[in-house]
Amino acid sequence: MLFLLPVLGGEIFGRTDVKERADAVSSVVALIGVGGSILGVKFHYPLVGLVISGLILKAGLETGYQSVLELVDAAIPVENLMPIRETILKVEGVKGCHRLRGRRTGSPLYLDVHIVVGSLDYYMLYI
Repeated sequence: MLFLLPVLGGEIFGRTDVKERADAVSSVVALIGVGGSILGVKFHYPLVGLVISGLILKAGLETGYQSVLELVDAAIPVENLMPIRETILKVEGVKGCHRLRGRRTGSPLYLDVHIVVGSLDYYMLYI
């Protein structure tokens, strides 16, 4: 299923690295907890349970935050829009562009831009 990620273009489905990292760290912490319990350390097992709960909560919040940003209209940072502005200005006959704004809704990127051609000012929406 992971081979479809480039075709689907979704970032939500590609978050397996966070899950794998959380699984690996929580397994090591659980192993330490079991070892401490075998050695007779009484507070070790509940402490390890809290650490694992914290790791799971952290991984869930990171994944959830990125997913929410992808599902709502999240603005594109200005530094990511600069190459698009440069590409627009390279087109023959374009005198300038302003009000370049971008937003991402899921996988697609939506751009709003005003392009100046000669003495005319066009408002264009690209999908």
